[in-house]
Amino acid sequence: MALTSFYDLMREAEKGQYAVGYFESWNLESLQAVADAAEAVRSPVLLGFSGIYLHHPQRLTRERLSVYAALGNKMCQEVSVPACLLFNESPHLEHVLEAIDLKFGIVMYSEEHAQLRERVRQVVTYAHSHGVAVEAEMTALPGVSGGLARVPEHLPLTDPELARVFVEETGIDALAVNIGQAHVHGREEVPLNLARLAEIREKVAVPLVLHGATSVRRQDLQEAVRLGIRKINVGSILKRTYFEALRAALAEIGQEYNPYEVVGSGLKDDVLTKARLALQNMVKSLMELFNSKGMTQKPAWIHQPGIPVNSFERDHLSFSFEEYGSGIPMIFSHGLGGNLTQMRELIGPLEGVRVIVYDNRGHGRTSGTGDPGKLTFACMADDMAAVLDRLRINSAVIGGESMGAGISLAFWRRHRPRVRALILSRPAWLNDPFPPNLAMQGTVGRLIGDFGREAAQERLAQSAAFIELQASHPESAQSLMRALQDPANTHLALLYGAIPASVPFQHFAELRDIDAPTLLLASHNDPFHPFEYATRLAAAIPAATLQEFPSKNENVDEHRIVFRRRMADFIATLPARTPQVK
Repeated sequence: MALTSFYDLMREAEKGQYAVGYFESWNLESLQAVADAAEAVRSPVLLGFSGIYLHHPQRLTRERLSVYAALGNKMCQEVSVPACLLFNESPHLEHVLEAIDLKFGIVMYSEEHAQLRERVRQVVTYAHSHGVAVEAEMTALPGVSGGLARVPEHLPLTDPELARVFVEETGIDALAVNIGQAHVHGREEVPLNLARLAEIREKVAVPLVLHGATSVRRQDLQEAVRLGIRKINVGSILKRTYFEALRAALAEIGQEYNPYEVVGSGLKDDVLTKARLALQNMVKSLMELFNSKGMTQKPAWIHQPGIPVNSFERDHLSFSFEEYGSGIPMIFSHGLGGNLTQMRELIGPLEGVRVIVYDNRGHGRTSGTGDPGKLTFACMADDMAAVLDRLRINSAVIGGESMGAGISLAFWRRHRPRVRALILSRPAWLNDPFPPNLAMQGTVGRLIGDFGREAAQERLAQSAAFIELQASHPESAQSLMRALQDPANTHLALLYGAIPASVPFQHFAELRDIDAPTLLLASHNDPFHPFEYATRLAAAIPAATLQEFPSKNENVDEHRIVFRRRMADFIATLPARTPQVK
């Protein structure tokens, strides 16, 4: 499965300097044609449907958005390339909100309305709480409804400064720009104002989107990608290609024909299959034009090949998790601002261990934060228990790094019969809220809230505290900056503000009751994870063993190697037993 977030698609497109195409579908045939094209040329892709026509007031048949969502998301899961589902250009606010509930990966509200900004902000707030991205435009392209025969003499171009303000005020994740294009549906070829695009790119930090690509000069499309366009919408040329191929195929059918063969058989005389193949070839050529062909040769940036990404519903959120290996079950939780990929890469394969890693609420591929009041260690421990419930595992080795170590302690308090052993790596919390070692994370959260992500990066990099941290502990400084720069961390300000206010336990006396074998791992020279915290926990937990391992600030590779060895040795000492199944 390669269902991934819009943020992941855009991050990789920026790295690779290509644009991801949105090739609008209208039924199963067109959806499969686009997906097949993406797999054929190894290109990431945006699948999706038109918000204009699915709910058009003059449409003759009723369309159920829930069915389209299920179809599109399943296709995104099944393809072997990164894919995300878009609900595109809907003028109906209620249907945009419905699309968010139905787990489209990105939505676009596009009504020309006096209160556009306010409504876009409303969409953004709701979407981000569900882990969904939002695209918007300041003004719609001319001819969006299809009635434009020629390009107007005077086209409204996106103003760079106004675009910057619009993005900052609404909090959108992608901006559709007007740089000379219009919806003339291939009747006329139009040039782009590439100078204006360059000016917008200087001002706007979010990915830029180009609509109306059917009528744009091919050389200008390539130059637009070079100048920073990261998503290109294509519609008219797809339907034209499909229709012309269908018309040609119908013309070949004589008076005598087998209806089962010419409609829906998938055989050589099937007119729908001929149209589908023509559409597939057109999409393949456009992907090459957008420079996205061959850009998924390294699938590890989505997930480890051979390890399926799974999900389940809890508390109106979709939690993502991975499992691999066989043997003693061990679930391991990541740190604040981290994700399951980091834990998988840290742990690696462990002989005789069934490893389970997952994304906490507000992190990674798990959709949204849900109720901010539930960003607590107690609630996140219950989330961890829900992962085990999903896998029908009654007891397991419970572990985590940093915040994950705190979650593991909270898990013991709330679900102690399910704890076979504890592994607490680099603990960052004791029993006091807002621990001083995480003060810089709090500062980052406030910077994002006050100035936005882009400006926060600049202000953090220029701060005396960060410059000092970079000089003394470079890997710690880089990890903090990486979390801030990661477009997938859309909830970082909220996470950095809310979670440090929580504590995994109330009193050290509680820890004396822990009778499960416990491994504490800690490093000197680690400012966010003080060695003292581990020593205090080890002194309080009767069955604890404290082992030191190299700091990331000294040697990242040695840090990982020794971590794996310490963990493997500890698990090998655990008494063998068959885990119970719930």
